[in-house]
Amino acid sequence: MRSTRTSATVVALSWLTLSAAAGERPPDDARPCSPTREAYAPWAFFGYACESDCAEQKAGFVWAERNGVSAVPLCNAQSGGYRDGCRAYAEAAVTGEQAGFEWARENEVTEPCACLGAGPAFASGCEAYLGETRD
Repeated sequence: MRSTRTSATVVALSWLTLSAAAGERPPDDARPCSPTREAYAPWAFFGYACESDCAEQKAGFVWAERNGVSAVPLCNAQSGGYRDGCRAYAEAAVTGEQAGFEWARENEVTEPCACLGAGPAFASGCEAYLGETRD
């Protein structure tokens, strides 16, 4: 299993490779995070298996959202978790906020740092889930 630092580096390099021509940069909220949770089920991102806090999938999701990807074939040029996150965006047809809430519920997220990495709308939805679980 890769370390969080290695995963974050891979995500950053993937972002740079895919977005350099467009002049884009990684989201400010794509910081490494090491959330803890019950280990009875693996992490998942809308049906796609992922490691740790799904950093690669989140990066692909936010890229697809920012670029208006509406069809899964547009994601096929990507690879690994980044492709899965892009596909999840195209398949789910939900807002970033709805996606964040559903992802947090699916993974029983308990820490706000796990909400980062897929853009502000995703983080807002994830944090809304956390607010409901604290009440």
